[in-house]
Amino acid sequence: MLVLWVQRRARPDGALGRPPRGAIPGCPNQAEATDLITAALAETGVRATLTRTVIESQEEAQRRGFLGSPTFLLDGLDPFARPGAPAALACRRYATADGLRNLPSIRDLRQAIKRAAAAAQDLAIG
Repeated sequence: MLVLWVQRRARPDGALGRPPRGAIPGCPNQAEATDLITAALAETGVRATLTRTVIESQEEAQRRGFLGSPTFLLDGLDPFARPGAPAALACRRYATADGLRNLPSIRDLRQAIKRAAAAAQDLAIG
């Protein structure tokens, strides 16, 4: 499975390693997003390649259908996308049992990973 974590901008030094907290004004959740996806993958036992892509402009966000930072794509699909949601170079909010948050719940992310892994397995078998 390919897990693509898409964010708004790169670190100030351009590296794609773990960014410092608050590196993106208004979207201080990149480190937490990395921790969340890493934990969810470990807890599900799904082996995946984790890749990060940086969206630099509103035009690129429109072209890619980017719904905000961070976006988790599992085998190219956004399991949290709402139909009709506009593309935006902005911070993303996720609906959780505790209300809107900067990240999906780990439970929801684990379920999404399991569904994506099952779908990929179905494609491989079929």
